[in-house]
Amino acid sequence: MSIQKIEATQIGNLSSATYSTKAQSFNESIYKDFWTVTERDTDGAAGGEAEYTPDWSRWHGYYRQVSIFAAHIDKKTSFTIGKGYEAKPAIKKILDKIIGWGKDDFNSILENQDKTAKICGDSFAEIIGGKGVKLKNLKPLNPGSMKIVVEGSGMLKGYKQVLDVDGIRTEVPFKKEDIFHLVWNRTANEIHGIPEAERMESTMKRIMEVQNDQRVMFHRYIVPVTMIPVKTSDTTEIGAFSAKYTQAYTKVEPMMVPDEVVNVKDIKHISIPQFSVHDPMPYLRFNTEKFAEDIGVPDFTGEKITEASAKIIYLAFQQTIERNQRWLEAQVRIQLGIEIDLEFPASIAPELVEDEKKDGQLNKTPNLDPTKKE
Repeated sequence: MSIQKIEATQIGNLSSATYSTKAQSFNESIYKDFWTVTERDTDGAAGGEAEYTPDWSRWHGYYRQVSIFAAHIDKKTSFTIGKGYEAKPAIKKILDKIIGWGKDDFNSILENQDKTAKICGDSFAEIIGGKGVKLKNLKPLNPGSMKIVVEGSGMLKGYKQVLDVDGIRTEVPFKKEDIFHLVWNRTANEIHGIPEAERMESTMKRIMEVQNDQRVMFHRYIVPVTMIPVKTSDTTEIGAFSAKYTQAYTKVEPMMVPDEVVNVKDIKHISIPQFSVHDPMPYLRFNTEKFAEDIGVPDFTGEKITEASAKIIYLAFQQTIERNQRWLEAQVRIQLGIEIDLEFPASIAPELVEDEKKDGQLNKTPNLDPTKKE
Protein backbone atom coordinates (compact mmCIF):
# COMPACT_ATOMS: atom_id res chain seq x y z
CA MET A 1 0.00 0.00 0.00
CA SER A 2 2.81 2.44 0.91
CA ILE A 3 4.61 1.66 -2.40
CA GLN A 4 1.47 2.52 -4.34
CA LYS A 5 1.20 5.83 -2.50
CA ILE A 6 4.82 6.69 -3.32
CA GLU A 7 4.31 5.82 -6.98
CA ALA A 8 1.24 8.05 -7.05
CA THR A 9 3.27 11.04 -5.89
CA GLN A 10 3.40 13.83 -8.45
CA ILE A 11 5.93 16.64 -8.80
CA GLY A 12 4.52 20.13 -9.14
CA ASN A 13 6.26 22.92 -11.01
CA LEU A 14 6.21 25.75 -8.46
CA SER A 15 8.36 27.95 -10.67
CA SER A 16 5.57 28.06 -13.22
CA ALA A 17 3.47 30.24 -10.90
CA THR A 18 3.67 33.90 -11.84
CA TYR A 19 4.66 36.38 -9.13
CA SER A 20 1.44 38.37 -9.59
CA THR A 21 -0.59 35.37 -8.39
CA LYS A 22 1.52 34.76 -5.28
CA ALA A 23 0.70 36.08 -1.82
CA GLN A 24 3.94 38.10 -1.84
CA SER A 25 2.56 40.28 -4.62
CA PHE A 26 -0.27 41.48 -2.33
CA ASN A 27 -2.64 41.23 -5.28
CA GLU A 28 -5.78 42.63 -3.66
CA SER A 29 -8.05 41.13 -6.30
CA ILE A 30 -6.91 37.63 -5.24
CA TYR A 31 -5.94 38.03 -1.58
CA LYS A 32 -8.58 39.99 0.28
CA ASP A 33 -7.23 39.59 3.82
CA PHE A 34 -4.10 41.75 3.55
CA TRP A 35 -4.02 45.23 5.04
CA THR A 36 -4.39 47.97 2.45
CA VAL A 37 -4.04 51.71 2.83
CA THR A 38 -7.18 53.81 2.76
CA GLU A 39 -6.79 56.21 -0.13
CA ARG A 40 -7.37 59.79 0.86
CA ASP A 41 -7.44 63.08 -1.00
CA THR A 42 -6.84 66.51 0.51
CA ASP A 43 -9.58 68.83 1.73
CA GLY A 44 -8.60 71.45 -0.83
CA ALA A 45 -10.93 73.81 -2.67
CA ALA A 46 -12.63 72.08 -5.61
CA GLY A 47 -13.69 74.97 -7.83
CA GLY A 48 -16.00 76.67 -5.36
CA GLU A 49 -15.74 78.33 -1.97
CA ALA A 50 -14.82 75.79 0.71
CA GLU A 51 -15.10 75.78 4.50
CA TYR A 52 -13.50 73.62 7.15
CA THR A 53 -13.97 73.40 10.92
CA PRO A 54 -11.35 71.49 12.95
CA ASP A 55 -12.68 68.47 14.86
CA TRP A 56 -11.39 69.94 18.11
CA SER A 57 -13.57 68.03 20.56
CA ARG A 58 -12.49 64.66 19.14
CA TRP A 59 -8.73 65.26 19.14
CA HIS A 60 -8.82 67.27 22.35
CA GLY A 61 -10.47 64.26 23.99
CA TYR A 62 -7.35 62.20 23.28
CA TYR A 63 -5.16 64.91 24.79
CA ARG A 64 -7.24 65.03 27.96
CA GLN A 65 -7.62 61.26 28.40
CA VAL A 66 -4.49 59.62 26.98
CA SER A 67 -1.64 60.61 29.27
CA ILE A 68 1.17 59.43 27.01
CA PHE A 69 -0.17 61.55 24.14
CA ALA A 70 -0.51 64.63 26.36
CA ALA A 71 3.00 64.13 27.74
CA HIS A 72 4.54 63.94 24.28
CA ILE A 73 2.64 66.98 23.01
CA ASP A 74 3.60 68.96 26.12
CA LYS A 75 7.25 67.92 25.74
CA LYS A 76 7.36 69.00 22.09
CA THR A 77 5.79 72.35 22.90
CA SER A 78 7.99 72.85 25.96
CA PHE A 79 11.12 72.35 23.89
CA THR A 80 9.77 74.55 21.08
CA ILE A 81 9.05 77.55 23.28
CA GLY A 82 12.25 76.73 25.16
CA LYS A 83 13.47 79.50 27.43
CA GLY A 84 11.03 81.94 25.87
CA TYR A 85 11.45 84.54 23.18
CA GLU A 86 14.11 87.18 22.63
CA ALA A 87 13.34 90.44 20.84
CA LYS A 88 14.48 94.03 20.52
CA PRO A 89 13.51 96.33 23.41
CA ALA A 90 10.87 98.11 21.30
CA ILE A 91 9.26 94.77 20.41
CA LYS A 92 9.40 93.55 24.02
CA LYS A 93 7.60 96.68 25.11
CA ILE A 94 4.72 95.80 22.77
CA LEU A 95 4.61 92.12 23.72
CA ASP A 96 4.79 92.81 27.46
CA LYS A 97 1.30 94.34 27.19
CA ILE A 98 -0.23 91.20 25.68
CA ILE A 99 -2.53 89.54 28.24
CA GLY A 100 -4.52 87.05 26.12
CA TRP A 101 -7.71 86.17 27.98
CA GLY A 102 -6.63 88.34 30.90
CA LYS A 103 -4.00 86.26 32.70
CA ASP A 104 -1.66 85.36 29.82
CA ASP A 105 1.69 86.61 28.65
CA PHE A 106 3.12 86.29 25.15
CA ASN A 107 5.12 83.16 26.01
CA SER A 108 2.09 81.33 27.40
CA ILE A 109 0.02 82.35 24.36
CA LEU A 110 2.65 80.98 21.99
CA GLU A 111 2.77 77.76 24.01
CA ASN A 112 -1.02 77.49 23.94
CA GLN A 113 -1.21 78.10 20.19
CA ASP A 114 1.61 75.69 19.36
CA LYS A 115 0.15 72.95 21.57
CA THR A 116 -3.37 73.40 20.21
CA ALA A 117 -2.14 73.27 16.60
CA LYS A 118 -0.36 69.98 17.29
CA ILE A 119 -3.43 68.49 18.97
CA CYS A 120 -6.03 69.24 16.29
CA GLY A 121 -4.03 70.62 13.36
CA ASP A 122 -5.08 74.25 13.70
CA SER A 123 -5.04 76.95 16.38
CA PHE A 124 -6.60 80.41 16.27
CA ALA A 125 -6.19 83.65 18.17
CA GLU A 126 -7.89 86.98 17.53
CA ILE A 127 -5.46 89.77 16.61
CA ILE A 128 -6.66 92.88 18.42
CA GLY A 129 -5.40 96.28 17.26
CA GLY A 130 -3.43 95.23 14.21
CA LYS A 131 0.05 94.13 13.20
CA GLY A 132 3.38 95.38 14.47
CA VAL A 133 3.27 98.44 16.70
CA LYS A 134 -0.54 98.42 16.48
CA LEU A 135 -0.81 95.05 18.22
CA LYS A 136 -2.79 95.39 21.46
CA ASN A 137 -3.67 91.82 22.34
CA LEU A 138 -3.80 88.24 21.10
CA LYS A 139 -6.80 86.29 22.37
CA PRO A 140 -6.86 82.47 21.95
CA LEU A 141 -10.05 81.03 20.41
CA ASN A 142 -11.74 77.62 20.41
CA PRO A 143 -10.72 75.80 17.18
CA GLY A 144 -14.01 73.92 17.20
CA SER A 145 -15.91 77.19 16.76
CA MET A 146 -13.84 78.44 13.81
CA LYS A 147 -14.54 77.96 10.12
CA ILE A 148 -11.68 78.37 7.67
CA VAL A 149 -13.07 79.96 4.50
CA VAL A 150 -11.19 79.44 1.22
CA GLU A 151 -11.92 80.82 -2.24
CA GLY A 152 -12.47 78.54 -5.22
CA SER A 153 -8.93 79.34 -6.34
CA GLY A 154 -7.62 77.80 -3.13
CA MET A 155 -6.59 81.09 -1.53
CA LEU A 156 -7.54 81.86 2.05
CA LYS A 157 -10.49 84.26 2.18
CA GLY A 158 -11.18 84.64 5.91
CA TYR A 159 -12.77 83.01 8.92
CA LYS A 160 -16.14 82.62 10.62
CA GLN A 161 -16.64 82.04 14.32
CA VAL A 162 -19.77 80.04 15.08
CA LEU A 163 -21.42 81.11 18.34
CA ASP A 164 -24.46 79.74 20.15
CA VAL A 165 -26.06 82.51 22.20
CA ASP A 166 -29.25 81.53 24.06
CA GLY A 167 -29.85 78.75 21.55
CA ILE A 168 -29.45 81.08 18.59
CA ARG A 169 -26.63 80.10 16.22
CA THR A 170 -24.74 83.04 14.77
CA GLU A 171 -21.61 83.39 12.62
CA VAL A 172 -19.14 86.19 13.23
CA PRO A 173 -16.93 86.87 10.18
CA PHE A 174 -13.23 87.71 10.50
CA LYS A 175 -10.84 89.03 7.90
CA LYS A 176 -7.83 86.78 7.40
CA GLU A 177 -5.51 89.47 8.79
CA ASP A 178 -7.53 89.57 12.03
CA ILE A 179 -6.78 85.96 13.00
CA PHE A 180 -3.44 84.46 14.04
CA HIS A 181 -3.76 80.97 12.57
CA LEU A 182 -1.19 78.20 13.02
CA VAL A 183 -1.61 75.39 10.47
CA TRP A 184 0.34 72.34 11.62
CA ASN A 185 1.92 70.00 9.07
CA ARG A 186 -0.17 71.18 6.11
CA THR A 187 0.35 69.13 2.94
CA ALA A 188 -0.37 69.84 -0.74
CA ASN A 189 -3.43 72.09 -1.16
CA GLU A 190 -4.96 71.17 2.20
CA ILE A 191 -6.93 74.06 3.71
CA HIS A 192 -6.22 72.96 7.27
CA GLY A 193 -3.53 71.39 9.43
CA ILE A 194 -3.15 67.71 10.27
CA PRO A 195 -3.63 66.63 13.91
CA GLU A 196 -0.81 64.72 15.58
CA ALA A 197 -3.49 62.48 17.10
CA GLU A 198 -4.80 61.42 13.69
CA ARG A 199 -1.87 59.18 12.78
CA MET A 200 -1.42 58.08 16.41
CA GLU A 201 -5.07 57.14 16.98
CA SER A 202 -4.69 53.40 16.37
CA THR A 203 -1.64 53.14 18.66
CA MET A 204 -3.34 55.19 21.38
CA LYS A 205 -6.37 52.89 21.29
CA ARG A 206 -4.17 49.82 21.68
CA ILE A 207 -2.35 51.37 24.63
CA MET A 208 -5.57 52.38 26.39
CA GLU A 209 -7.18 49.00 25.73
CA VAL A 210 -4.31 47.01 27.23
CA GLN A 211 -4.06 49.39 30.21
CA ASN A 212 -7.79 49.16 30.90
CA ASP A 213 -7.75 45.38 30.44
CA GLN A 214 -4.80 45.18 32.82
CA ARG A 215 -6.65 47.30 35.35
CA VAL A 216 -9.63 44.92 35.27
CA MET A 217 -7.36 41.88 35.43
CA PHE A 218 -5.50 43.07 38.53
CA HIS A 219 -8.74 44.25 40.12
CA ARG A 220 -10.16 40.75 39.67
CA TYR A 221 -7.28 39.33 41.70
CA ILE A 222 -8.63 41.26 44.69
CA VAL A 223 -12.32 41.32 43.81
CA PRO A 224 -13.01 38.15 41.82
CA VAL A 225 -16.36 37.31 40.26
CA THR A 226 -18.01 34.86 42.66
CA MET A 227 -20.28 32.05 41.44
CA ILE A 228 -22.49 30.74 44.29
CA PRO A 229 -24.75 27.77 43.49
CA VAL A 230 -27.84 27.99 45.73
CA LYS A 231 -30.18 25.09 46.28
CA THR A 232 -33.30 26.92 45.22
CA SER A 233 -34.78 28.36 42.05
CA ASP A 234 -37.11 30.74 43.86
CA THR A 235 -36.17 34.26 42.70
CA THR A 236 -37.37 35.80 45.98
CA GLU A 237 -35.15 33.55 48.06
CA ILE A 238 -32.20 34.10 45.70
CA GLY A 239 -32.72 37.87 45.93
CA ALA A 240 -32.80 37.77 49.73
CA PHE A 241 -29.63 35.65 49.86
CA SER A 242 -27.89 37.96 47.37
CA ALA A 243 -28.71 41.02 49.48
CA LYS A 244 -27.34 39.41 52.65
CA TYR A 245 -24.21 38.17 50.88
CA THR A 246 -23.56 41.61 49.37
CA GLN A 247 -23.95 43.24 52.79
CA ALA A 248 -21.59 40.75 54.41
CA TYR A 249 -19.05 41.10 51.59
CA THR A 250 -19.16 44.91 51.69
CA LYS A 251 -18.66 45.07 55.45
CA VAL A 252 -16.26 42.08 55.53
CA GLU A 253 -18.46 40.36 58.10
CA PRO A 254 -19.04 36.65 58.68
CA MET A 255 -22.19 35.17 57.20
CA MET A 256 -23.86 32.06 58.55
CA VAL A 257 -26.13 30.08 56.24
CA PRO A 258 -27.80 26.68 56.60
CA ASP A 259 -25.74 23.93 54.99
CA GLU A 260 -28.70 22.84 52.89
CA VAL A 261 -28.85 26.31 51.25
CA VAL A 262 -25.23 26.71 50.11
CA ASN A 263 -22.36 24.27 50.02
CA VAL A 264 -19.15 26.26 50.46
CA LYS A 265 -17.26 23.71 48.37
CA ASP A 266 -19.38 24.67 45.34
CA ILE A 267 -18.47 28.38 45.50
CA LYS A 268 -16.15 29.44 42.67
CA HIS A 269 -14.07 32.60 42.46
CA ILE A 270 -13.20 33.70 38.94
CA SER A 271 -10.33 36.20 38.72
CA ILE A 272 -9.00 35.92 35.15
CA PRO A 273 -9.90 33.60 32.27
CA GLN A 274 -8.06 30.28 32.23
CA PHE A 275 -5.07 30.12 29.84
CA SER A 276 -5.14 33.89 29.34
CA VAL A 277 -1.91 35.88 29.03
CA HIS A 278 -0.93 36.98 32.54
CA ASP A 279 1.78 39.43 31.54
CA PRO A 280 0.58 42.19 29.20
CA MET A 281 3.70 44.29 29.78
CA PRO A 282 5.66 43.22 26.66
CA TYR A 283 2.73 44.19 24.46
CA LEU A 284 2.26 47.47 26.34
CA ARG A 285 5.99 48.21 26.19
CA PHE A 286 6.02 47.56 22.44
CA ASN A 287 3.17 49.99 21.87
CA THR A 288 4.59 52.74 24.07
CA GLU A 289 7.97 52.49 22.33
CA LYS A 290 6.26 52.55 18.95
CA PHE A 291 4.23 55.57 20.04
CA ALA A 292 7.36 57.51 20.98
CA GLU A 293 9.01 56.55 17.70
CA ASP A 294 6.01 57.48 15.55
CA ILE A 295 5.25 60.82 17.20
CA GLY A 296 8.90 61.86 17.05
CA VAL A 297 9.66 62.34 20.74
CA PRO A 298 12.48 59.95 21.73
CA ASP A 299 12.84 58.24 25.08
CA PHE A 300 16.14 59.41 26.56
CA THR A 301 15.91 57.13 29.60
CA GLY A 302 15.06 53.73 28.12
CA GLU A 303 16.74 50.50 29.20
CA LYS A 304 18.68 50.25 25.92
CA ILE A 305 19.84 53.87 25.96
CA THR A 306 23.48 54.60 26.74
CA GLU A 307 24.99 57.99 27.47
CA ALA A 308 26.53 58.14 24.00
CA SER A 309 23.37 57.10 22.16
CA ALA A 310 21.26 59.47 24.27
CA LYS A 311 23.41 62.39 23.13
CA ILE A 312 22.98 61.48 19.46
CA ILE A 313 19.23 60.99 19.90
CA TYR A 314 18.98 64.33 21.67
CA LEU A 315 20.94 66.03 18.87
CA ALA A 316 18.57 64.56 16.26
CA PHE A 317 15.57 65.68 18.32
CA GLN A 318 17.09 69.16 18.55
CA GLN A 319 16.96 69.48 14.76
CA THR A 320 13.23 68.74 14.79
CA ILE A 321 12.57 71.30 17.51
CA GLU A 322 14.69 73.98 15.87
CA ARG A 323 12.77 73.46 12.63
CA ASN A 324 9.55 73.91 14.61
CA GLN A 325 10.96 77.08 16.17
CA ARG A 326 11.87 78.51 12.75
CA TRP A 327 8.34 77.82 11.55
CA LEU A 328 6.77 79.48 14.60
CA GLU A 329 9.08 82.50 14.36
CA ALA A 330 8.15 82.87 10.68
CA GLN A 331 4.41 82.75 11.46
CA VAL A 332 4.79 85.42 14.15
CA ARG A 333 6.71 87.60 11.69
CA ILE A 334 4.27 87.08 8.78
CA GLN A 335 0.99 87.28 10.70
CA LEU A 336 1.85 89.67 13.55
CA GLY A 337 4.60 91.77 11.99
CA ILE A 338 6.83 90.97 14.97
CA GLU A 339 10.41 89.66 14.93
CA ILE A 340 11.27 87.23 17.73
CA ASP A 341 13.89 84.56 18.37
CA LEU A 342 13.05 81.37 20.27
CA GLU A 343 15.97 80.01 22.23
CA PHE A 344 16.47 76.25 22.40
CA PRO A 345 16.39 75.04 26.06
CA ALA A 346 19.80 73.36 26.06
CA SER A 347 21.95 72.44 23.09
CA ILE A 348 23.99 69.25 23.28
CA ALA A 349 26.29 70.26 20.41
CA PRO A 350 28.99 71.95 22.57
CA GLU A 351 29.22 68.86 24.77
CA LEU A 352 29.60 66.63 21.70
CA VAL A 353 32.44 68.83 20.46
CA GLU A 354 34.12 68.55 23.86
CA ASP A 355 33.68 64.76 23.81
CA GLU A 356 35.25 64.64 20.35
CA LYS A 357 38.27 66.57 21.63
CA LYS A 358 38.66 64.13 24.53
CA ASP A 359 38.32 61.15 22.20
CA GLY A 360 40.90 62.72 19.91
CA GLN A 361 43.38 62.90 22.77
CA LEU A 362 42.71 59.28 23.74
CA ASN A 363 43.08 58.02 20.18
CA LYS A 364 46.16 60.09 19.48
CA THR A 365 49.30 58.13 18.50
CA PRO A 366 51.66 58.15 21.50
CA ASN A 367 54.95 60.01 21.22
CA LEU A 368 57.75 57.43 21.34
CA ASP A 369 60.55 59.86 20.41
CA PRO A 370 62.21 61.15 23.64
CA THR A 371 63.81 64.03 21.72
CA LYS A 372 60.45 65.27 20.43
CA LYS A 373 58.40 67.61 22.56
CA GLU A 374 54.63 68.11 22.17
